[in-house]
Amino acid sequence: MTARFVKYLILLVPLVSSGCLTLVDEATIGEQQASADSMKVEVGKMVDKVNEMKQELAVLKDEVQAIKNSQADSDKATRNRLDEIDRSIKAMESANGRMRQEILDEITEKLKKLYAGQTGGKSSSKSGSGKTDVKKPVERGYEHIVKQGQTLSEIATAYNVTPAVIIKANNLQNPNSLRVGQKLFIPE
Repeated sequence: MTARFVKYLILLVPLVSSGCLTLVDEATIGEQQASADSMKVEVGKMVDKVNEMKQELAVLKDEVQAIKNSQADSDKATRNRLDEIDRSIKAMESANGRMRQEILDEITEKLKKLYAGQTGGKSSSKSGSGKTDVKKPVERGYEHIVKQGQTLSEIATAYNVTPAVIIKANNLQNPNSLRVGQKLFIPE
Protein backbone atom coordinates (compact mmCIF):
# COMPACT_ATOMS: atom_id res chain seq x y z
CA MET A 1 0.00 0.00 0.00
CA THR A 2 1.54 3.28 -1.06
CA ALA A 3 1.51 6.52 0.81
CA ARG A 4 -0.66 7.97 -1.95
CA PHE A 5 -3.27 5.24 -1.36
CA VAL A 6 -3.28 5.97 2.36
CA LYS A 7 -3.74 9.68 1.61
CA TYR A 8 -6.71 8.81 -0.61
CA LEU A 9 -8.18 6.75 2.22
CA ILE A 10 -7.65 9.68 4.60
CA LEU A 11 -9.55 11.89 2.16
CA LEU A 12 -12.24 9.23 1.78
CA VAL A 13 -13.01 8.95 5.51
CA PRO A 14 -14.60 12.45 5.79
CA LEU A 15 -16.63 11.73 2.66
CA VAL A 16 -17.90 8.47 4.12
CA SER A 17 -18.64 10.07 7.47
CA SER A 18 -20.60 12.90 5.84
CA GLY A 19 -23.26 10.65 4.23
CA CYS A 20 -26.84 10.15 5.56
CA LEU A 21 -26.70 13.01 8.04
CA THR A 22 -30.41 12.74 8.69
CA LEU A 23 -29.98 9.26 10.18
CA VAL A 24 -27.59 10.24 13.00
CA ASP A 25 -27.70 12.93 15.64
CA GLU A 26 -25.06 15.62 16.05
CA ALA A 27 -23.36 13.82 18.94
CA THR A 28 -22.86 10.74 16.77
CA ILE A 29 -21.50 12.89 13.96
CA GLY A 30 -19.09 14.50 16.39
CA GLU A 31 -17.93 11.12 17.63
CA GLN A 32 -17.48 9.88 14.09
CA GLN A 33 -15.52 12.99 13.14
CA ALA A 34 -13.33 12.59 16.22
CA SER A 35 -12.78 8.94 15.32
CA ALA A 36 -11.93 9.90 11.73
CA ASP A 37 -9.52 12.61 12.92
CA SER A 38 -7.87 10.15 15.31
CA MET A 39 -7.55 7.63 12.50
CA LYS A 40 -5.94 10.29 10.26
CA VAL A 41 -3.33 10.96 12.93
CA GLU A 42 -2.63 7.24 13.41
CA VAL A 43 -2.38 6.64 9.67
CA GLY A 44 -0.08 9.64 9.35
CA LYS A 45 2.23 8.17 12.00
CA MET A 46 2.22 4.80 10.26
CA VAL A 47 3.01 6.43 6.91
CA ASP A 48 5.90 8.31 8.53
CA LYS A 49 7.24 5.04 9.93
CA VAL A 50 6.99 3.34 6.53
CA ASN A 51 8.83 6.30 4.96
CA GLU A 52 11.56 6.04 7.60
CA MET A 53 11.94 2.37 6.78
CA LYS A 54 12.21 3.22 3.08
CA GLN A 55 14.95 5.74 3.84
CA GLU A 56 16.84 3.22 5.96
CA LEU A 57 16.46 0.67 3.19
CA ALA A 58 17.84 3.14 0.64
CA VAL A 59 20.83 3.85 2.90
CA LEU A 60 21.53 0.13 3.26
CA LYS A 61 21.27 -0.41 -0.49
CA ASP A 62 23.67 2.48 -1.08
CA GLU A 63 26.05 0.98 1.45
CA VAL A 64 25.92 -2.38 -0.32
CA GLN A 65 26.64 -0.75 -3.65
CA ALA A 66 29.51 1.29 -2.21
CA ILE A 67 31.07 -1.80 -0.66
CA LYS A 68 30.67 -3.76 -3.87
CA ASN A 69 32.33 -0.95 -5.82
CA SER A 70 35.24 -0.47 -3.42
CA GLN A 71 36.15 -4.03 -2.41
CA ALA A 72 37.21 -7.10 -4.30
CA ASP A 73 34.89 -10.11 -4.17
CA SER A 74 37.77 -12.23 -2.88
CA ASP A 75 37.79 -10.33 0.44
CA LYS A 76 35.93 -12.69 2.78
CA ALA A 77 35.15 -10.02 5.40
CA THR A 78 33.55 -7.84 2.75
CA ARG A 79 31.43 -10.69 1.45
CA ASN A 80 30.27 -11.49 4.96
CA ARG A 81 29.28 -7.86 5.53
CA LEU A 82 27.45 -7.77 2.20
CA ASP A 83 25.55 -10.93 3.14
CA GLU A 84 24.65 -9.38 6.50
CA ILE A 85 23.39 -6.20 4.83
CA ASP A 86 21.43 -8.19 2.24
CA ARG A 87 19.75 -10.14 5.07
CA SER A 88 18.93 -6.83 6.78
CA ILE A 89 17.42 -5.50 3.57
CA LYS A 90 15.28 -8.61 3.13
CA ALA A 91 14.13 -8.45 6.75
CA MET A 92 13.22 -4.76 6.34
CA GLU A 93 11.35 -5.43 3.12
CA SER A 94 9.43 -8.22 4.83
CA ALA A 95 8.64 -6.00 7.81
CA ASN A 96 7.58 -3.24 5.43
CA GLY A 97 5.16 -5.62 3.70
CA ARG A 98 3.70 -6.75 7.03
CA MET A 99 3.34 -3.15 8.17
CA ARG A 100 1.54 -2.23 4.95
CA GLN A 101 -0.89 -5.12 5.49
CA GLU A 102 -1.42 -4.09 9.13
CA ILE A 103 -2.13 -0.51 8.06
CA LEU A 104 -4.59 -1.73 5.44
CA ASP A 105 -6.28 -4.08 7.93
CA GLU A 106 -6.52 -1.32 10.57
CA ILE A 107 -7.94 1.23 8.12
CA THR A 108 -10.42 -1.32 6.78
CA GLU A 109 -11.56 -2.21 10.29
CA LYS A 110 -11.97 1.43 11.30
CA LEU A 111 -13.88 2.23 8.12
CA LYS A 112 -16.19 -0.72 8.77
CA LYS A 113 -16.82 0.52 12.33
CA LEU A 114 -17.39 4.05 11.07
CA TYR A 115 -19.79 2.81 8.40
CA ALA A 116 -21.60 0.58 10.91
CA GLY A 117 -22.03 3.64 13.16
CA GLN A 118 -23.62 5.59 10.32
CA THR A 119 -26.06 2.87 9.40
CA GLY A 120 -26.97 2.09 12.98
CA GLY A 121 -25.38 -1.36 12.68
CA LYS A 122 -27.98 -2.46 10.10
CA SER A 123 -26.90 -4.44 7.08
CA SER A 124 -28.83 -6.02 4.28
CA SER A 125 -28.62 -9.74 3.84
CA LYS A 126 -29.54 -11.99 0.96
CA SER A 127 -29.93 -15.65 1.76
CA GLY A 128 -31.10 -18.82 0.12
CA SER A 129 -29.89 -17.82 -3.35
CA GLY A 130 -26.22 -18.66 -2.94
CA LYS A 131 -25.34 -14.98 -2.58
CA THR A 132 -23.42 -13.87 0.45
CA ASP A 133 -22.82 -10.51 2.05
CA VAL A 134 -19.27 -9.29 2.38
CA LYS A 135 -18.31 -10.64 5.79
CA LYS A 136 -15.31 -9.75 7.88
CA PRO A 137 -13.20 -12.88 7.82
CA VAL A 138 -11.77 -14.09 11.09
CA GLU A 139 -8.68 -15.08 9.19
CA ARG A 140 -6.54 -13.41 6.55
CA GLY A 141 -7.07 -14.06 2.90
CA TYR A 142 -7.75 -12.62 -0.52
CA GLU A 143 -10.75 -11.37 -2.42
CA HIS A 144 -11.14 -12.98 -5.83
CA ILE A 145 -13.56 -11.78 -8.49
CA VAL A 146 -14.72 -14.61 -10.72
CA LYS A 147 -13.84 -14.19 -14.40
CA GLN A 148 -15.50 -15.71 -17.46
CA GLY A 149 -14.92 -19.45 -17.69
CA GLN A 150 -13.26 -19.86 -14.27
CA THR A 151 -14.12 -22.90 -12.20
CA LEU A 152 -13.91 -23.33 -8.46
CA SER A 153 -11.16 -25.90 -8.95
CA GLU A 154 -9.05 -23.49 -11.05
CA ILE A 155 -9.47 -20.72 -8.50
CA ALA A 156 -8.55 -23.04 -5.62
CA THR A 157 -5.44 -24.21 -7.48
CA ALA A 158 -4.38 -20.62 -8.19
CA TYR A 159 -4.48 -19.80 -4.46
CA ASN A 160 -3.07 -23.17 -3.36
CA VAL A 161 -6.17 -24.14 -1.37
CA THR A 162 -8.82 -26.82 -1.77
CA PRO A 163 -12.23 -26.09 -3.28
CA ALA A 164 -13.80 -27.14 0.05
CA VAL A 165 -11.99 -24.26 1.80
CA ILE A 166 -13.50 -21.76 -0.64
CA ILE A 167 -16.96 -23.34 -0.40
CA LYS A 168 -16.91 -23.16 3.39
CA ALA A 169 -15.45 -19.61 3.56
CA ASN A 170 -18.13 -18.28 1.20
CA ASN A 171 -21.06 -20.50 2.27
CA LEU A 172 -21.59 -21.53 -1.35
CA GLN A 173 -24.84 -23.44 -1.82
CA ASN A 174 -24.03 -24.52 -5.37
CA PRO A 175 -20.27 -24.32 -6.05
CA ASN A 176 -20.78 -25.38 -9.67
CA SER A 177 -22.66 -22.21 -10.56
CA LEU A 178 -20.17 -19.38 -10.07
CA ARG A 179 -21.15 -16.06 -11.66
CA VAL A 180 -18.86 -13.73 -13.56
CA GLY A 181 -18.08 -10.84 -11.22
CA GLN A 182 -18.93 -12.82 -8.07
CA LYS A 183 -16.62 -11.98 -5.17
CA LEU A 184 -15.09 -14.89 -3.28
CA PHE A 185 -13.06 -14.77 -0.07
CA ILE A 186 -10.02 -17.05 -0.31
CA PRO A 187 -8.47 -17.81 3.12
CA GLU A 188 -4.68 -17.90 3.34
